[in-house]
Amino acid sequence: MSIDLICIADIRTTSFIKVNPAFKETLGYTEEELLGESFLHFIHPDDIDPTRAVVEKKLQQGEKVINFENRYRCKDGSYKWLSWVSHPRPERGLTYALARDITGRKQTEARLIGQEAVQRLLIKLSTDFINVPLNRIEGAIHDLLEILGKFAGMNRVYISRHDLGRCISIITNEWCAKGISSAMDRTREIPFDLLADIVEVHKKGRPFHLPNVMEMPEAHSLRSYLQDRGVQSMLAIPLMQEGFCIGFLGMDAVGKIQVFDDMNIIPLTLAAGIVTNITARQRAEEILRESEGKYRLLVENTNELILVAQDGLIRFVNGKSSDFLGYRPDELTDNPFSDFIHPEDRKMVLERHLKRLKGEILPGVYPFRVVHRTGDERWVEVNAVMIQWEGKPAGNLWPVKMDPSQIDQILANLCVNARDAITGVGKLTIETGMKTFDREYCREHAGFVPGDFVLLAVSDDGCGMDRQTMDKLFEPFFTTKEVGKGTGLGLATIYGIVKQNNGFINVYSEPGQGTTFRIYIPRSQPEVDAPKIQPSAVSIPGGSETILLVEDEAAILKMTRMMLERKGCTVLPAGSPTEAMTLAQAHEGVIHLLITDVVMPEMNGRDLAGRLTSLYPNLKLLFMSGYTANVIAHQGILDKGVSFIQKPFSMADLVLQVRGCWMKGNPDHMQFFTREGKINDAVIEKMLSACHSGFQAGMSRRYGHILDAGTGKAEVFNLC
Repeated sequence: MSIDLICIADIRTTSFIKVNPAFKETLGYTEEELLGESFLHFIHPDDIDPTRAVVEKKLQQGEKVINFENRYRCKDGSYKWLSWVSHPRPERGLTYALARDITGRKQTEARLIGQEAVQRLLIKLSTDFINVPLNRIEGAIHDLLEILGKFAGMNRVYISRHDLGRCISIITNEWCAKGISSAMDRTREIPFDLLADIVEVHKKGRPFHLPNVMEMPEAHSLRSYLQDRGVQSMLAIPLMQEGFCIGFLGMDAVGKIQVFDDMNIIPLTLAAGIVTNITARQRAEEILRESEGKYRLLVENTNELILVAQDGLIRFVNGKSSDFLGYRPDELTDNPFSDFIHPEDRKMVLERHLKRLKGEILPGVYPFRVVHRTGDERWVEVNAVMIQWEGKPAGNLWPVKMDPSQIDQILANLCVNARDAITGVGKLTIETGMKTFDREYCREHAGFVPGDFVLLAVSDDGCGMDRQTMDKLFEPFFTTKEVGKGTGLGLATIYGIVKQNNGFINVYSEPGQGTTFRIYIPRSQPEVDAPKIQPSAVSIPGGSETILLVEDEAAILKMTRMMLERKGCTVLPAGSPTEAMTLAQAHEGVIHLLITDVVMPEMNGRDLAGRLTSLYPNLKLLFMSGYTANVIAHQGILDKGVSFIQKPFSMADLVLQVRGCWMKGNPDHMQFFTREGKINDAVIEKMLSACHSGFQAGMSRRYGHILDAGTGKAEVFNLC
């Protein structure tokens, strides 16, 4: 039996006269369903006009047709590509035709063409849409949407960003092919009620694909919405940022059906990530511009005198000084504040000042008189906060490429927030440092990228924040301050500046325990360093010790447990001090190490360690916290010299700290490692002699722990 499809058709009426069995088997129809029917009825809509032209201009004129290709619809709704050879008999009004199924070949060709298109798309994205200058973002977004629309065969592409507070999604950018109407002209805001199906799929991080709108139930609200805009097929790819869906990249096929497979969806999903990055930079810039304008307006129109005094001298004063005291700001700066207080009130003000220095809690607001330049007495009401501040600058910081005024703005906003969080007397600590994030760390922390960063940390011992407040911390106009006391733009400004400079920001806070902001700015043009030791590749000595891990934040508990178990340790995880005590009492074996958060709701880490050491006298301790070591020490929670690791930390950081804990009192676990991975006996002996003369050279391998810094000299890394 022939595998070719053979038929006789009337070229005047385009109807089938006779078909062979292969014709019926290939398309799935019975002979009765084919005979008498127009063959145009079975042809793909896009191929009808070319087929009709061949019939009218060639077959009806008696011209033979060879290798003409079109698509025929099968009974199951799918289409097969057929290649035709037709011999017309115009005098009889008939044509004798033979067709061969070339669907497999066409699919192979389509895959090859698709792969080439994907490669061109990815090259285009990686060259034209990475690190787009801020002044070109708007145009770049439009160009990107056009490229994606043409690649996907869609004629309307848009970006829609979610506004969770209003339960709507707002179309912010759009590209439409010629002749296609704009969706933004009708409505920019889409209620979440219409997007329920899309949002549910996006929660799982997957694209929403609707091949045919007509296949949805008639009563479905999304079907009505899409039909009203002429949409027949739709694709919505989630825009993910730090694990959350912030909107979607929408693609509409207007007036046609467009079906997608993985070959199309995967590169479009990668492109959605670029869309997220570009729009995030755009939004950060918008927030920055808005907040700067609001702050300028706030400062220009404030009716209060803002003054900062240090060591009794006025260090800063705003423009209202002329109204209150009759002096310009520059005439007041670096002069004693007491000079402007009425002589009869100076003693009272000084006494309050001394009491605050001693840490006594006093009412924040109190009145006294100041002397105007004209000699007039004026009563003022002062809201005074006594802040002790400490700087902890690191030496030889890496350079960063950042506008110095932006650093000033970050510090100013964070210091204002710290002041407002402190009642009476408090402490503000500003620290700098350097941090390297490796790929393993970044896999566990969404939004971070590998590289070297300069750290700026600002900590206070004020009222702290709960989880609900921290979740909204960087939203514009969100504030916990009284009406008129804050705009809610300070932290939004900081967030915008940090993102604009491709940095990261991390916040750690507990109610009543203060707050630490850590800002990471990328290192600029780093020098090529010698290869570094990779501590994460070094095993933890012993490798089978049992560790009791206590952390009240579930995500950090899970991540830290995974890190330790990868290194071969047995981990007993506890989400609270109470659970930790229960595990410790029930455990039958030895617990070698306690790793615990410092600040927890039930009791602090030091008190927990005190209870557990009564059960396990040889228990080693490693404390961790989102606050910096300086802040923890200031609060008196930890003793000087204890092992401490600051969150967030990488596996490399954790391994080094755990190694250090094992080594204290365990000389058999001491190991030497240098930049070249080998021991330099001469260097070790020299360093031991200089730093710890009580050691003998023959004992150095057991007791010394030296890190060759690769600088021509050695540093003592941990010498017991």
